[in-house]
Amino acid sequence: MKKTLLISAVLMVGATQGFAANDLESAFKESKVMGQFRAFYIDRNYDSGTSAAVKDRSAFAIGGKFGFETGTVNGLKFGIMAYSTNAIDPNRLDPKAPGGLNPHLDPSLFGKDRKSVTYIGQLYLNYNYKNTTVKIGRQEINTPMMGMDDARMLPNLFEGVMITNKDLPKTSLIVGHFWSMAYGTFANAYAICS
Repeated sequence: MKKTLLISAVLMVGATQGFAANDLESAFKESKVMGQFRAFYIDRNYDSGTSAAVKDRSAFAIGGKFGFETGTVNGLKFGIMAYSTNAIDPNRLDPKAPGGLNPHLDPSLFGKDRKSVTYIGQLYLNYNYKNTTVKIGRQEINTPMMGMDDARMLPNLFEGVMITNKDLPKTSLIVGHFWSMAYGTFANAYAICS
């Protein structure tokens, strides 16, 4: 994440030096505020394959994402998005349980160790020239090879660079290199990630 922040800052400073003040002003005037509120309640009963202590799991969380994207100036735009999931459950805490959390709390709505979490999930620069787009930074991605797996509160997010070209009719050519991944909350449902 530190690498993305540094790259984004350097690119923004370098890019803004070539633009007139009116262009930057219009980019911010044309910016889009985006967001999505989510509330998720889950109550699951397991018939087999689990110990008696966790046959029933439930949780209630609220959160979502909120951010903005600037308008395009000379093909370049900047975006940032914060993500959050927060427990709304009076039975979440159990002082007698290891770690102080109720063992019946379903982990698939929360961050690591079933805790509420808020973070900057997207921070990117997007450059568009004719039919080619280059996007660098932390971003949401849905391709046939990798995806957000957005089945609960927070999606998988990827940090890297993706180049998309649409010169060929009805065809998108996608090339990317990603050096980091932030697992979404649904990953906690898999034993290997929890």
